[in-house]
Amino acid sequence: MRPMIQRLSGITLAALIAVSVPAFAQQEPAKKGGGPEARHEQMIQKLGLSAEQAEALRKVREQSRQESRALYQQLHQKRQALQQYLTAPDATQAEAQRLQQEINDLQGRLSELRIKGWFAMRQHLTPEQVRKMSEMRGKGMMPPRRGPKR
Repeated sequence: MRPMIQRLSGITLAALIAVSVPAFAQQEPAKKGGGPEARHEQMIQKLGLSAEQAEALRKVREQSRQESRALYQQLHQKRQALQQYLTAPDATQAEAQRLQQEINDLQGRLSELRIKGWFAMRQHLTPEQVRKMSEMRGKGMMPPRRGPKR
């Protein structure tokens, strides 16, 4: 069964590249509130960040984006591989569960990165700015980042 999975993985990877590259290039710009830069500028103004704080948060955001991009791509590939595997005539529950565990592990790593990013940002903010930012997120004024849209 392993050779079949390896063959499926190669096919899946080739298909994903063929489908994903044009899709990433054609993404619609973010609606309501602008893209990530516009939202970042709004946050700077609403929190009253200094130039140094704003630059520090930009660096944190960029580092977080770089770390998570590869994980999001792996997650997408694993989900596609699982969907393909489930339709294979000789698919087994054990192998499907193994693939699902790999997906769960990637999701856990992404959650850990979000927490790491939150605390990396907090170290550059005053307690009052942290409180304001938490309120903004709670009110939907700062939607959380979702997926590899950058």
